[in-house]
Amino acid sequence: MPTPLSALDLVIAERGRTAAESLAATSRTVMRLDDLGYRRIWFAEHHGTDLSASVVPAVLIAHFAARTSRIRLGSGGVLAPNHAPLALAEQFATLATLHPDRIDMGIGRGPGTFDQSIVRALRRGGEPSTDREYDEDVAAVLRHLSGEGGVRLISGWQPDQGGTRPWLLASSPASAELAARLG
Repeated sequence: MPTPLSALDLVIAERGRTAAESLAATSRTVMRLDDLGYRRIWFAEHHGTDLSASVVPAVLIAHFAARTSRIRLGSGGVLAPNHAPLALAEQFATLATLHPDRIDMGIGRGPGTFDQSIVRALRRGGEPSTDREYDEDVAAVLRHLSGEGGVRLISGWQPDQGGTRPWLLASSPASAELAARLG
């Protein structure tokens, strides 16, 4: 059995290349990976940098899922502190409804930028999240995706029928412990 391969695309914005040109290059890459039988492609969330045009993973996932047929598409990652848990669950439930069994939601903790003015703008003036707030947000996203959040995501959404697969992206012992605790 061949080893399943995945890729991460940051939509690198090379010097002298426009964002549209970077996205077109990523489109060619994604199509080729789909043709080659790669299992998954991940898109990261980055803000306020000239180095990457990968700002909104859900938009990239929607765009490329509509242009491919087999490859799974995921956020590597969508950054929980920058979004309301329900909004994340709704975005990924919608993607999974449109593209059953092809959507992965990798949740990360970082802000996706080192620019504190962007962090404040993303969080509507709020301070960076605490460990406890992050843990609660991740748990809330998972509750919404599982149907236990008390909110109906979209008509016809069934978490056990082609729903998005959640992943917790961990780079610290605390995140690994959270992943283990949440299953």
